[in-house]
Amino acid sequence: MDSLVQFQRRRAFRIQVRLPRSTADTLAGAALLCLVVLPGCGGGGTDGGGPGPTPQPPRVTSIAPDAGTTSGGTLVTLTGSNFASGATVTIAGVPATSVTLQSSTTLTALTGPRSPGTGDVVVAAAAGTATLPAAFTYAVPGPSNNPPPVIKDLSAHGPRRNQPQGMADLAEALTLTATVTDAETPVENLAFAWSAEQGAISGSGPSVTWKAPASGTTPFSVEVRLTVTERYVTNDTAVPQVRENTVAVATTIDVHDSVAEVGTMATRFLENFSQSSIPTSVVMQDFLEGCYGTAEETQDVEDNRQYYTITSWSVGAPSVSVDFGGTCPLRSRRGDACSNSDVRWESTKNASGEKGGVVGVDQVAAVYRQRRWWLCDSQFDGRPLTTSRGFYELLTR
Repeated sequence: MDSLVQFQRRRAFRIQVRLPRSTADTLAGAALLCLVVLPGCGGGGTDGGGPGPTPQPPRVTSIAPDAGTTSGGTLVTLTGSNFASGATVTIAGVPATSVTLQSSTTLTALTGPRSPGTGDVVVAAAAGTATLPAAFTYAVPGPSNNPPPVIKDLSAHGPRRNQPQGMADLAEALTLTATVTDAETPVENLAFAWSAEQGAISGSGPSVTWKAPASGTTPFSVEVRLTVTERYVTNDTAVPQVRENTVAVATTIDVHDSVAEVGTMATRFLENFSQSSIPTSVVMQDFLEGCYGTAEETQDVEDNRQYYTITSWSVGAPSVSVDFGGTCPLRSRRGDACSNSDVRWESTKNASGEKGGVVGVDQVAAVYRQRRWWLCDSQFDGRPLTTSRGFYELLTR
């Protein structure tokens, strides 16, 4: 009961407080009234006029369609959240136009022109930026039955004068060139993919460089393959679709060590010739049938076998030079390569037993035919070893 009385007295005291009359007293009284009677005065309420909610950065989750033509003008719809007025859109690095805010979750825009390729979709607003990686593809427009590209030719040319197409020496760089046409897509908008079993390819597009391996047991062949891809967006379907046409072709490059190969054949020919027991067919095994000097040299070997027996001989290391379509200096014999070797032969005449010999240089001319090296001609330049001129001439024919 006493508690109730005390509460009522305190309540009556608060209500009966009178405000002073002076200005200072009035202000003090107002403060007192606020403290005593109006506990919610001076702030602390929940319905004050503070700042609004913080804008959230945009988020993009999809784009439709996800492909368009290189000429631009494709109407796309972006879906996401927190889209706001003033947002900008970039598609595969190209600013979009006519960006329209449909709602906080939908934007529409028109693509700009761009070369073929795939890129990110970016939405930028005051609150931040959102990216959808590799979400849109630009492609050349075409009908759904677009015919594929045509690879008319694939060539491999070396740097030397008159060098045969498709032939390389170890570590040599060749230029690979493709002749390609397409009815709808310019060549520069086609994708060229080169590959090789061995060696290294550098560059891009319809013409690249291929470098042969620096080592290997020659001759050997390397296949080089080219794949051409045409990417296009259908322009005769309800929804544009990205499609591809792919064609491929391969060529074979024959890799040689020309100096070593020609030198080996020239030495084998001279050594086999120097052994009178070896038949003519074996001696001439590396000569190209029908080459200008083959028939003559075959007859010379047979004559030597008939009239002489070589009793001792020496063949020095070959010195080889390569010059496609060139001329070997001794008697101006044609050849793509020339090999010179120091030689010495001593022989006995089969009919009389007379002994004699010659010493000098033998020149062997080689040609590159049928994707390999062949011998074509042999010429000797030297002097007799204490024998008659006739003996010398027969031995060295």
